[in-house]
Amino acid sequence: MSSPSAATSVRDALRAAISELDVAGALLYADDACARSLASAVGLPALLSLGALDVHSLASPPPLAGPVRRAVVLCSAPLPQSYAHLRALVLSRGAAFAELDVVTSLTEAEHALAARREAGDAAETVAGDAAGTVAAECERKLGEWLREAASSSAASSPAATG
Repeated sequence: MSSPSAATSVRDALRAAISELDVAGALLYADDACARSLASAVGLPALLSLGALDVHSLASPPPLAGPVRRAVVLCSAPLPQSYAHLRALVLSRGAAFAELDVVTSLTEAEHALAARREAGDAAETVAGDAAGTVAAECERKLGEWLREAASSSAASSPAATG
């Protein structure tokens, strides 16, 4: 069991790390594990005090209430495990975002190891070059999904249909 001072120091460390994020004017979306950690250690008021517009679940985000140009996604799970939720978010709201940032609490090597395990490779180690490929793959996928969202939005706009 941790002492109150140890819990306070962890909370302070998380608050310091969160305060370094640029969330001003952004909607925040968090996966379930990240949301639980943020709620217990930092709290919604701390995120809002940094300028975040609101915080939503990545798994079940509500409809956009108005124009939002920026979103920040916080992931505690390995990125490959978050792709389905990220894709759904981007395709449903991506055309509204001029900027979309994905922030993760895992290292590149941890993401790469999770991706290898998901692909059926039981290797416990990750080569240095392989670690960078998960971030690049995530960026490639986000770009693809954003283009898909933009073309879908353009195809369904009144100017395009009428």
